[in-house]
Amino acid sequence: MNRRIHRPDALPRLWQHESICGGLRRVLLRCLERAERTMADESRAAGERVHEARVALKRARAVLRIGDVYGFAWTKLARLRLARLAGALAAARDAAVVAATAQHLGLATETKAADAGISWVSWVENLTAEQQRLADCPWPVLTRNDCVAALAESVCRLRRRERAARRGAAARRLHEWRKTVIVLREQLNVLRPLLTPGQQTYAPRLHRLARKLGAAQDLALLIAAERSREPSAARSLLLVRAIVERGEMVRRVRRLARGLPKALRRKFAVSDRATYFVSAKASMPTQEQMRLRSP
Repeated sequence: MNRRIHRPDALPRLWQHESICGGLRRVLLRCLERAERTMADESRAAGERVHEARVALKRARAVLRIGDVYGFAWTKLARLRLARLAGALAAARDAAVVAATAQHLGLATETKAADAGISWVSWVENLTAEQQRLADCPWPVLTRNDCVAALAESVCRLRRRERAARRGAAARRLHEWRKTVIVLREQLNVLRPLLTPGQQTYAPRLHRLARKLGAAQDLALLIAAERSREPSAARSLLLVRAIVERGEMVRRVRRLARGLPKALRRKFAVSDRATYFVSAKASMPTQEQMRLRSP
């Protein structure tokens, strides 16, 4: 199932008194370093490495989305490249999740190794190349209002995906909703020193929601896997249990999320986001200034 995150030290976030642009650059690169070290550590189990690396990449991609809001071409391209690297890990994770979810329901099913089909050396080399590329990319000067505007954009995206998911519980819609929840959660964690105490309280709430959505997604993976196999009495029983459990999990998710998008919009002043965007874009430096100001 969707496991809790256990790690000896937390992922990087902004420090209290550092510049925002320098802090975002540091967080991005440290997350990639964490993923690289984790995947290269052969003393750890493959499933654990995959999980930890995916967590680090999620935070890195959430940081890049802050740059997307302001039209930095390199952040979007970098995010897409990291998404492809994360996708390779997701394929390995899904194989293990199907077996773990079936076991949770009290039934056995076929299992595959978490590292099936992955070349660790090639994956780490690609991530190292991406890290070196991003180390040379300049972050322009950003203000707290710029960051709040980026959060407001994420809140708007979450609201759209939540509405789509409420119109139907298709696996794809729930997956897209979960991704937006994770992005906002990671952005809140990274930007925590810039937030008010009230705004900081939403990261744990989003984490709980992401876990429930992840559990529903794991069940959807199991259902899809069982439907693709030859039918049998045991598998039919497993499929029925998984469908019932997923339906209950979706209902729990909707109860947990009730009122959350509205509260987020109010807390982050989303109705005023146009003011933030105008202010931020009017103060954005030129490409030459970005080069001169790069950390």
